[in-house]
Amino acid sequence: MGTVLDALTSKFLTRLGRLIEDEVVMTLSVKKDIKRLKKNLEHFSAVREDAEALAMEDRRIEAWWKNMSDVMFDVDVIIDLVMVHSQKNLLPARSLCFNQPMVSCFENILFDNKVARRIKDINEKLDEIKMNTEMFSLDRSLHQQFQVTSVDRNQTSPIDELEVVGREIKQSVDDMVQIIVSGCHENNTSVLGIQGMGGIGKTTLAQKIYNHQMIREKFQVHIWLCISQSYTETGLIKQAIRMAGEKCDQLETKTELLPLLVDTIKGKSVFLVLDDVWKSDVWIDLLLSPFMRASNFQILVTTRDLYVLSEMHATYIHRVNKMNYSDGLELLMKKSFQSSEQICEFKNVGYDIVKKCDGLPLAIKVVAGVLSTRRTVAEWKSIRDSKWSIHGLPKELGGPLYLSYSNLPPQLKQCFLWCALLPPNFAIGRDDVAYWWVAEGFVRKEHDHSIHEIAEEYYLELIRRNLLQPIPFFVDKGESTMHDLLRSLGKYLTKDHSLFMNAESKNSMPNLRRLGISHAIEEIPPLGENKCLRSLLLFNNKNFKSIRKDIFRKLEHIRVLDDPS
Repeated sequence: MGTVLDALTSKFLTRLGRLIEDEVVMTLSVKKDIKRLKKNLEHFSAVREDAEALAMEDRRIEAWWKNMSDVMFDVDVIIDLVMVHSQKNLLPARSLCFNQPMVSCFENILFDNKVARRIKDINEKLDEIKMNTEMFSLDRSLHQQFQVTSVDRNQTSPIDELEVVGREIKQSVDDMVQIIVSGCHENNTSVLGIQGMGGIGKTTLAQKIYNHQMIREKFQVHIWLCISQSYTETGLIKQAIRMAGEKCDQLETKTELLPLLVDTIKGKSVFLVLDDVWKSDVWIDLLLSPFMRASNFQILVTTRDLYVLSEMHATYIHRVNKMNYSDGLELLMKKSFQSSEQICEFKNVGYDIVKKCDGLPLAIKVVAGVLSTRRTVAEWKSIRDSKWSIHGLPKELGGPLYLSYSNLPPQLKQCFLWCALLPPNFAIGRDDVAYWWVAEGFVRKEHDHSIHEIAEEYYLELIRRNLLQPIPFFVDKGESTMHDLLRSLGKYLTKDHSLFMNAESKNSMPNLRRLGISHAIEEIPPLGENKCLRSLLLFNNKNFKSIRKDIFRKLEHIRVLDDPS
């Protein structure tokens, strides 16, 4: 489906074409440099589709890919600079000073020299990059214009994320619901666990139990808390209070919040889900004491680690096994939107694909997202026979996960990778992420639709392809999350220019383009080496000891500056 560079090259060529037609810009001495830049970029429409994969397997190609990506960022910056200067020259003069034309002329000369020098540097870098002829395919340059890169709105349809397949998982749901309800009848407080490897379907099973009619009827309060590795104590308590039906907007400290949580659940029956628990202290040291004040409560915990459940004294543990091939095929067909009439036609090749997914529901679902855009058996066979494993990519991120990414249209690749900048299990708001993607320049305008409508379609398409998971409590899919394995894939693919900074990675890198700073960081790092930063996201950073007033002044190219929390 093309590399991220395809989307960038197409966008740059369109914008450079507009600049060349701009009378203001073309009065500058840089017009020859701009025309040469456009001609240079036309060559890069033929970058090999597998260039990104090759870069993970070969150190030499990895350096080439990194240089190519850096230059593309520089091209984006210089085009913005020229376009802003063009618009500035169209504005009426502020005053009728007698020497205004002379001052304006002098400013244009300085600007010409600055831009000409930067464009010359970029063209020299592009000339050097072009010398690696093996990274280009002549066939691609001939057919690039026919590449489908827009989202098919007819394919973007509602999805029931709580669909489960197979008698085994349905029986597991019924068994655990009965244990939970029986415990409530007998007024016994208990901890139940769901354990299994990443991507095996623990959260899906927990969601099915959480939404079961018997659970909804039996308990007065239902609370779902996603824990992950980077939770904040105050954030969890606030979420628990809100899900229990109270407001806590004016309270900020744990000392203030805990009594309100106790008052909210005191004397009530409570069903609590702790999803994706990595350490038992979230329960033992934080939540156990306030929940003891409920009249009765049952806890359901999902985790990869059996030791966590042992420390929490789980009375029942359900180990999630890999799917059998028959159930996997049923899931694949459901998620790829194949009609019942087509199942027989696609069954054999679908069975082969399920085997390559090794029984992991997440893998089956993301591959089904790819297959949902393929309508013939031949196209399914092409996916089955394509290269699934990438040397150099961590094993758990390769195979089906990378395949699902590599088959995205270039614009959606940019959007998917950008989401890896967000914290683990972050609630991605459709409206928020649409604005961020538009600000970054990822969204291509289409006829009869506003650019923000297109951005929202990109968001829904990532959901349809199972690369984002809608939060069940929002019927319009207004909020979603990214599975931690998919987030890890995005982080790996953007490690040279993007960073989510947490307690384990406090040191920033030079020449960053995008930076997210977690709540665990107490001070914004020096940004002097990151003057080309485009996105800076601060997540619930009330721990900042201080913020220097001049810290943002050098960020000339910032496009997104936000505190999403």
